[in-house]
Amino acid sequence: MTRLLLLSLLGLSIISLSASGAGEWKALRGEYTIQQAPLSDPIANTPPVAFFKIEGAAAKAMFEGMRDAKTEKNACGENGLTMKIADGLVCARLKGQYSCNFGVGLVDGKLQLGYTC
Repeated sequence: MTRLLLLSLLGLSIISLSASGAGEWKALRGEYTIQQAPLSDPIANTPPVAFFKIEGAAAKAMFEGMRDAKTEKNACGENGLTMKIADGLVCARLKGQYSCNFGVGLVDGKLQLGYTC
């Protein structure tokens, strides 16, 4: 009886998770580099940072999810480039193409700006 009750609770938990909108893991397309910060002009002898660039569907989902982020239109002097910025996360849309950039300090784990114009 106890086993049946536990299995029933487990089943309800799984149904509850899927009904509550729990996300599913998806593949993404991107690139990374590890170097000193800042990205545009690295300073020697500073802790390393992993910089990431995500493109395609994952970047589009991130861009659309950044509803309250600071938005810049015609960013970096590029006509049609829209950027959303939240701390070190920068997502961009240009001519239907999406990308997101960010850095993560490998010593402190803090988010760092991963995009330069």
